[in-house]
Amino acid sequence: MLKDRATLMATDEAGRVVKRPSKPVTGRMPANLKRGNAHMVLELVEEGMEGSW
Repeated sequence: MLKDRATLMATDEAGRVVKRPSKPVTGRMPANLKRGNAHMVLELVEEGMEGSW
């Protein structure tokens, strides 16, 4: 099943990475972004999947 092989990762503008973030964490991260060129990236990483999408 996809859930067993995949890991959700969240990265904020400061480079902090959270693996398997909870709903409160993914809600808090955008709220903590500063103005300007702020960003947050959510990635679904599958083990055994070749390449970087």
